[in-house]
Amino acid sequence: MATHTPIAPTRAANPITFAAADTLGDDFVSTGKELVLVEHTNSLGSSVTLTVTTTATIDGEAVADKIITIGPGETHALGPWPQQWYNDANAKVALSWSAVTDIMLAVIKPS
Repeated sequence: MATHTPIAPTRAANPITFAAADTLGDDFVSTGKELVLVEHTNSLGSSVTLTVTTTATIDGEAVADKIITIGPGETHALGPWPQQWYNDANAKVALSWSAVTDIMLAVIKPS
């Protein structure tokens, strides 16, 4: 699993560096404010499913994971991810992918 360091926006030039999605999944330390930018770079490819793991329970029942479809050529800004629903024991949000070919991501931490 690849751990991503959130990028803090600034008023100066601050290019966003995207990283390739990891076949074992991706995660990041979450304060509950972060956004995940996901880019599907192949406009002729197939849709990819992103699963964001939930850790919450209601009345002892697990809350279903968040499932998001990323279409070919699309770029999505996703989040924020409330800590009480998505953070694991290490204060991280876990992401997994149905496929990682042509999938790039960056994590943004608003100030």
